[in-house]
Amino acid sequence: SYFHYMCYFTFMKAVVDSKLCIGCGLCSELVPSVFEMFEGKTGMLSRVKKQSDFSQKKTMEEVKEAAKACPSEAIKVN
Repeated sequence: SYFHYMCYFTFMKAVVDSKLCIGCGLCSELVPSVFEMFEGKTGMLSRVKKQSDFSQKKTMEEVKEAAKACPSEAIKVN
């Protein structure tokens, strides 16, 4: 099945598309306060942690950088 993992915050939303995620773990290495790895049906995948704090401008910039660095373009930020 197809899932979106989302975290909403004041001005931005981050989504990891589990269909595109290849489970490389780069995002969780770059921003461990926001992204975490979990065992999905198809192997390891990434998702946005529940209760992630996006109130800091630095965190928002780090999430944007993680989205740009994602090799499968699975992270969407708006």
